Amino acid sequence: MTEENQEVNPWQKILDNDFLLLAFHVGISMLCYTVWGIIELMSVPALG
Repeated sequence: MTEENQEVNPWQKILDNDFLLLAFHVGISMLCYTVWGIIELMSVPALG
């Protein structure tokens, strides 16, 4: 059995593809900043 016949891990496909890696990074960053922003807005006391 050679290396080509083995099943490739989906994470390995993402890590080998630069565009998918960039899209994954941008998506995770947007999610983190969105959650951070919502938590910050919830911590602001209501006006009047």
